[in-house]
Amino acid sequence: MSSDLQQEVNAWLKANKTFILELTSRAHSDEERATKKQELQGLLDAQQKTISRLGMGIVKTTDHTLKPVDNDRFVVQITRSGRILAHLIYVTGQGDVTKETLDLKKIDWGEINRVPNTYMNIGRLATACLLNRAKERGELSKLNLVPTFAVHIPDRPMDLNDENYVIVQPYLPKFQTLKQMSARDQQELIDTFDEGVLQDIYNATKAAGSFETCGNIGVVKGSTELYLADYEPTIFNHAEDFFFQNERGRERKLYDICDSFIRTGAILKKGTGCLLEKWEQIVQSDPVLLDEIRNKIGKPSIVLEYEGRATQKHKDSVQEIYEELPKSLLTILGK
Repeated sequence: MSSDLQQEVNAWLKANKTFILELTSRAHSDEERATKKQELQGLLDAQQKTISRLGMGIVKTTDHTLKPVDNDRFVVQITRSGRILAHLIYVTGQGDVTKETLDLKKIDWGEINRVPNTYMNIGRLATACLLNRAKERGELSKLNLVPTFAVHIPDRPMDLNDENYVIVQPYLPKFQTLKQMSARDQQELIDTFDEGVLQDIYNATKAAGSFETCGNIGVVKGSTELYLADYEPTIFNHAEDFFFQNERGRERKLYDICDSFIRTGAILKKGTGCLLEKWEQIVQSDPVLLDEIRNKIGKPSIVLEYEGRATQKHKDSVQEIYEELPKSLLTILGK
């Protein structure tokens, strides 16, 4: 990051520290827990994209990206504390916020606080590092990457985790990813893909373990250059899982690679050409990886989610995607 951009980002974080801490800090007291319970209730009410204090005029936002209204040079990516708490409730075995049966009054906050740190947002930095290594190896020739930085929140500890750092990227004006586009725009962009783009998607997925590589490809309006811009990471519960350096991390990576292969197939079906057939051929190009997926993991996470454990509203929202899953690709993956 250039020194002048670093200064602008630091000045913005300092000026809006209270707002940033409200979004990122976990609950560590009874008073904070009451506030976070309200935010969790918002999740249960399907208000994931609402931030109550946007009236302050600080940012425009998507689900996790903050765009300062007074600066066109950068965006700040964040995983809000309510979503982090929803994740902690799940990983501590206390329920699923997408289930109607979850009773917030029964949450054991002591159990949640025993999970020392989370890496849901800061994991984007690990994804960016893995993708940049793939780029340096010549494995990504069609997809451009967006510079990605972890920036410390003023007056927070220096430990690298979601409470202490945010992710910053340059702002790309009029940029949309495939998953943000209308059906017509999706089809038009997909129809520009050639086999080289598909190979890049495959290489990026293998390198970084991202569970939705293809959906995070996008373009700036009026340009034909493809960017892989949103580095949604594997959700790590432990720092030692980063970069898939232990068995637990490698198993999580396999699940996410499998999910990404399937999601990519579902997206490519929306094009007018034969991209799905070409994608299936590429997926079969590494028999060792294919055997690992077939033998080491059960049903893909994406299938479990669509088949099962969510509220009826959640089922309705994903039903169309579930019906688009390419059955031939599921067969190739042994699922």
